[in-house]
Amino acid sequence: MEFNPEQIKAIESEKRQVLISAGAGSGKTRVLTERFFYLCNKKLEEKITGKHNPIAAQVPEIVAITFTEKAAREMKTRIRKRIDKEIEKISLLPEGEEKGISLTFWQEQKEELDFSVITTFHSFCYKLLQNFALNAELPPDFPLLDQNESLLIKNRVFNELLEIESNFRKWKPLFTYFDKNSIKKAVIAIYEQIGENPEIDVVNLCNSISPHEILEIQDKSLTNIKERLIQNFYQRAGDCVKDLPNPNSVKGKLSEHIRNITNHFTQIDPANFSPDECYELLLQVMPRSANHKWQDSAPAMYELCNEHFKTLKESWKSYDISQINKDELITVIELFMDLLCAFGEKYNKRKEEGGVLDFADLQKKAIKLLEENQEIRKWCQKNYKHIMIDEFQDTNQLQMKMLEYINPQYRFIVGDSKQSIYRFRGADVTIMNTLLDDYKSDGDTEIIDMGRNYRNCDSIIGFVNELFQNLMVKDDSKDYSKYYINYNPLISNRQKDFEKLPNKKVEFLILNGEGEDTEYDLIAQRILELVNNGAEIVKETYITEDGKSEDRWRRANWKDIAILIPARTYLTVLERKLKERNIPYYVHGGVGFFQKEEVQDFLNILRFINRPWEELHILSLLRGPLFRMTLKDFFYLKNHIPQGQNLVNYILTEEFSRDKNLKSEVKEKLAKVYQIFIKYVPFSPQVNLKEALLEIFYDSGLKMALLLQPNSLQSIKNVEKLIDIIVGQNSFSLEQSLEQIEILASLGDKEGEGEAEIPEGNMVTIMTVHGSKGLEFPVVFLPNLNRSPQRDNGKIRYDEEFLLVLKYGEKEEENLTPGYKIVNQKEKIAAIEESKRLFYVAVTRARDYLVMTSHVKKENTNGDSDEIPSGENDSWHNMLKEGLKKNVNLKEYIYIKNFEEVPKSDGKELQKESITLNFDIEDRDILPTFSVSEVVTFMDDPVKYYDYYIVKIDPSFFAENTTKYSDDNVFGGMEFGTLVHRVCELYDGGYSEEESVDIVLEGVEDPTVSLGELKEELLNLLEKYKEIHSLEIGEHIASEWSFTTEVAGAYIVGEIDKIYLKEGVYHLLDLKTNIIKDIENMEGLIKRYLPQIYLYKIAFEREFGGKVENVSLFFLREGIKGLRTIGTDVKYGQKIEEAIKTMISLKKSGAGRDEYLKLYKEKN
Repeated sequence: MEFNPEQIKAIESEKRQVLISAGAGSGKTRVLTERFFYLCNKKLEEKITGKHNPIAAQVPEIVAITFTEKAAREMKTRIRKRIDKEIEKISLLPEGEEKGISLTFWQEQKEELDFSVITTFHSFCYKLLQNFALNAELPPDFPLLDQNESLLIKNRVFNELLEIESNFRKWKPLFTYFDKNSIKKAVIAIYEQIGENPEIDVVNLCNSISPHEILEIQDKSLTNIKERLIQNFYQRAGDCVKDLPNPNSVKGKLSEHIRNITNHFTQIDPANFSPDECYELLLQVMPRSANHKWQDSAPAMYELCNEHFKTLKESWKSYDISQINKDELITVIELFMDLLCAFGEKYNKRKEEGGVLDFADLQKKAIKLLEENQEIRKWCQKNYKHIMIDEFQDTNQLQMKMLEYINPQYRFIVGDSKQSIYRFRGADVTIMNTLLDDYKSDGDTEIIDMGRNYRNCDSIIGFVNELFQNLMVKDDSKDYSKYYINYNPLISNRQKDFEKLPNKKVEFLILNGEGEDTEYDLIAQRILELVNNGAEIVKETYITEDGKSEDRWRRANWKDIAILIPARTYLTVLERKLKERNIPYYVHGGVGFFQKEEVQDFLNILRFINRPWEELHILSLLRGPLFRMTLKDFFYLKNHIPQGQNLVNYILTEEFSRDKNLKSEVKEKLAKVYQIFIKYVPFSPQVNLKEALLEIFYDSGLKMALLLQPNSLQSIKNVEKLIDIIVGQNSFSLEQSLEQIEILASLGDKEGEGEAEIPEGNMVTIMTVHGSKGLEFPVVFLPNLNRSPQRDNGKIRYDEEFLLVLKYGEKEEENLTPGYKIVNQKEKIAAIEESKRLFYVAVTRARDYLVMTSHVKKENTNGDSDEIPSGENDSWHNMLKEGLKKNVNLKEYIYIKNFEEVPKSDGKELQKESITLNFDIEDRDILPTFSVSEVVTFMDDPVKYYDYYIVKIDPSFFAENTTKYSDDNVFGGMEFGTLVHRVCELYDGGYSEEESVDIVLEGVEDPTVSLGELKEELLNLLEKYKEIHSLEIGEHIASEWSFTTEVAGAYIVGEIDKIYLKEGVYHLLDLKTNIIKDIENMEGLIKRYLPQIYLYKIAFEREFGGKVENVSLFFLREGIKGLRTIGTDVKYGQKIEEAIKTMISLKKSGAGRDEYLKLYKEKN
């Protein structure tokens, strides 16, 4: 494994503190993994040689903190693979004592990995509190609120407070200044913000300081800022005043101005006046603006006015406030703080009553535990010799405090200030900046700049360096300089001539027109051009016939392309434009879950069932994808409703069915609404809630409607996830469930999508820039460059220095606290600087090619011009424009083109019709849908297929002499085979054997099941599954890959268990838990599963686009002997297609059991 000098220095450092600034694509994950291994290897050397090494450590002595649980599992998996590689290497050595010691040592470390502390800060705190629960005054198994649960409780607490009449009367004056929603958002946001501060809590803060003191703090700070502005001006202006020409040597107004200014600077001492008085005096003597002629006649005068005084006026405007109503402000602050304090007390009490903690409690309690108990600190220092922290730029004050209290012997910190983009989660870029400054003077610290980039092509690195060296500049003389960072250039590792041509691999496409839609048209059109007839822009490594690896350029596929959106505001528009051109795409998690169209469609159905008498819900339902009624349809319908009736009565009293003049297509749609009403109102499930909701999903027709759309499985998984969220709320009624969903959607729509098709499929990936951090894509599209950064525009805010600041009233009667404008300015600087870092993260995701797009208002620009028109203030568009202005070298790396309209299609779009859904499903030739299991069962036994899938008789009804743990056995609602698959998937995801099984068993809620016995069986099968890792079948790239593909006139749906890639070809693997009696029995099962093998192969090659070399069945109980690779042939494929056609025919004709029995007899 090769490492560059900086990486080796980091891995092998023996300093007590190592701080690594790891640029984008610098291989930090490899370094973290190798550092972990290196420390353990030093321990092995210590055992063999007997020579003590202070940095040597075993797995339990090393804590590795990551930003996400997913990153923790990936790190654990990487370390396990690194240890496996070392064991394999040692196994080849000659026998001897050293070999035995080494093998035993590494086997022990591998086993310890299952219990290692490789986790997030939150999980580390949880583990610490569990270990010392008695000291923390907590039960050992205390529950933890997730983000959704916490939001719901906070919302309920706020509403309950206002439902108390005495409270409402007391706080009612607040609502004359702010609306209820603004107050609620501010209360919850400030509570959470203070929760990130290790020194204070909401209740103590509110009780320890008065509104008078808050205003005094802000007044004093505002005066200090103004004093500094005045002092800076007089210092800078002094040199200019000395160089002013004699007033007698110039004429007119200039002479008068010079005389007034000279007299002012001679007679006025700023120390004798307040800042406001000084500023007023300056306004009396300084010219309102600089005359350009003064550049020649009086350059000092021009500099004084155009630079120094202009800067003062702009800064003064940012901080100056008009006369305030202090008494009114005190009243407003007092009321708000009283409400905030009551909220904090009630929310804390609610948590105490439930015996639960939220995430902020978790960290604060862990810090308190360490702060108050020296023995526990010593225990941590003894047991955790090394603490390694990844993504340190995204830590907060609480996490920094914890690190200080533990004070391990060795710290290994990896971060990159340029990629600090999680301020909205409490991340504080100033922590890493401060740490860098502090460590520079520490002799026991090694600071390493890991700037060599292995990801991006040389041209993109050139573009990034030339742009950001001007954007990211730290100036200590500026206000709030702690938010600024200096840019360290990346060093390109892809510098071969092959990599450099063509030089320009960055495009900036600008649409000079109105409307967001057209920009997405431009993106969709450019994607089509690149895929269908574009240049070879994607680098690919392939294996030659003689076994050598070579690089080449090729044209982009769908799967090479990612669209990284800065925000989800216009996601639905982007999706629509891609659908219009039949571009397959995948929306990655974290993008507007509650706003997804299919999620809203299902919620509309539930809202109608909950309140069918509200016309709004009926209209929403009729406008949705089930009915697709237009405004024209609604006008037509309105004219048919009898006078004195409304739409609700017309439908729910079935009046529409008696209207002979109503068009049949409209009547059928209303009939379906009526059927939903009759069947589900009132909503009182006879089965469990989940089954009832899944039944509505199917019976309403929404599931079928989604199945016919592109990305159908993603949409279906999203609705199923929504159902899981509703079920998990344990609400008393549908009304309460819907209310809680509305709360979650309004307070913070950060819910990720349901897991479905993998991003590696042959489809374009859409995700937020935040979600893309740590990832890379061959081609990146970056839209919306002409978008100003998001800022906190709240009128009630908390600031650590100024505490509570607020603003209310219209401009003429505006009242605000003295610190409001200061905090506003601070927030503006912090937002702009973070926006620059987000821009950096976005562009460095592009491995081989980058396309940026923007739209601006119509301007007189030439379509072929490479000039950039002006955009929105502080937007990436203007940052790029400013970068080009300051640095001419930037033009060498970027191709710029302006458009007045989106270019017409070149006719190269996919020849596939877009499906427009109407509700009239019965009138259209809709393809039937079968699962792979249905096809396998039908071809094996048509009668069994009829019983299982047509009549839907429980398979266990017919089961005879079945073994307890076989595929068809059901435990807590899940088949045994499903349990095994889930365990294997979790293990592959980085969980330990015990963790994988325990997580799966949490879902088995069946008192008749022996969990101990079931756990033993699952662990045994997992041991067998692990044997496959010893085979060289390729790199594991996906699990549970869902697909829908068309075969012989039907949609076939299924999931492929495992997908491996080796030397450019794919190997599909399906896990089986069947009990094998003998070799003949195995051959019979293989024959039975042949249709599955064929369908998996054809589906993967069609939908993914890769070549499948092998498809294997892995009979887990047999271990490695149970791995059988099966061949497919064209003749058998034809047989399967004939079977599917027969299934279609039988389903359409409504065939009975006799016809299926007849087929069975013919077959046998």
